[in-house]
Amino acid sequence: IEILQKMLDEQLIAHASGEARTFVYGFYFYRIVTDRDPEKVGMQQSTVWYTTEMDDLATFQRSWFEVAFVAEEHLHANIPAFLLPWLPSRPASYASRHSSFSRSFGGRSQAAALLAATVPEQKTVTLDVDVNNRSDRVEWCSCYYHGNFSLNAAFEIRLHWMAVTAAVLFEMVQGWHRKATSCGFLLVPVLEGPFALPSYLYGDPLRAQLFIPLNISCLLKEGSEHLFDGFDPDTHWDRMQLFQEAIVYRFGFIHDKYSPSSFNFSSENKPQYVHVTGAVFLQLPYSKRKFTSGQQRRRRNSTSSGNQSLFGEEKIGYNWAYNSMLTKTWRSSATGDERFTDRLLKDFTDFCANKDNRLLDFWISCLEKMHASAP
Repeated sequence: IEILQKMLDEQLIAHASGEARTFVYGFYFYRIVTDRDPEKVGMQQSTVWYTTEMDDLATFQRSWFEVAFVAEEHLHANIPAFLLPWLPSRPASYASRHSSFSRSFGGRSQAAALLAATVPEQKTVTLDVDVNNRSDRVEWCSCYYHGNFSLNAAFEIRLHWMAVTAAVLFEMVQGWHRKATSCGFLLVPVLEGPFALPSYLYGDPLRAQLFIPLNISCLLKEGSEHLFDGFDPDTHWDRMQLFQEAIVYRFGFIHDKYSPSSFNFSSENKPQYVHVTGAVFLQLPYSKRKFTSGQQRRRRNSTSSGNQSLFGEEKIGYNWAYNSMLTKTWRSSATGDERFTDRLLKDFTDFCANKDNRLLDFWISCLEKMHASAP
């Protein structure tokens, strides 16, 4: 990345739009420059993007798919994230994940500012839907997709249309489905809101998710009020989030929407996960409360249940929902059948209920890793 950034600075290569000044690692279009200006080589490029340049870049981005690869942070290999002395925090942008950008542009904040417009969290492209020329009129749609691709998260594509024949659109998406399989990916349809929560204005009243409680009372030490009593009280909520996340990872779930602040969930969003088969969704049914340490202690002391001590009146657990869009047309050996999802539900429920001490054994193994890594 550093070498290619240097080549971009020296005008040996250029982005296909002609406007990008930062090299982005991923599926991006660059060209070899044959008519570079020697007088401009090595000069600091202006950080001001003029209106015409922004218009050209926006036009290019509406015509071509470009996706950046995210360099994942490697946390402590032995200690689980929820037991680390200091909780990890991920950078707030693509730029701050790549130190080479920070060095090239004189600091992390400047690099993040330059790449904020280059790699947005969501991008839009206009598609010609009638790829096989079956219709006698113009058929198009808008495609919204994630600007970043992460191996640890699902990649979302949303199609919005007003001038499309349904059969033609279905044919295009089915073509994507076949190509994705041949490339080692899994493409499945999902509802825009897989969880029918009462708080959702447009939630479907005919659907309902299951709540699976997490039995943390069996993990508490005798005389302890909290699962993470040995840590800073201000980090208890975040550690519980990471603990629940570690459990869902064991069962093949990943983030269903990539967020650069995975360890600091925003107050209005509930953490959500999807199984690698695309057949099941999980959601943590609460958002972060922003209480001071004193408020948190008072709320913990005012409740008696171990499962309610952290989130007030809400029990600790997961919302479980099936992907009702996964019909026979989309099912394959990679998605499994309905019996597979039933077995997965039973296995996950038994684990959360500490059947055969599986949850307790997992907790003890995590504590052993923490103690073994202690200096």
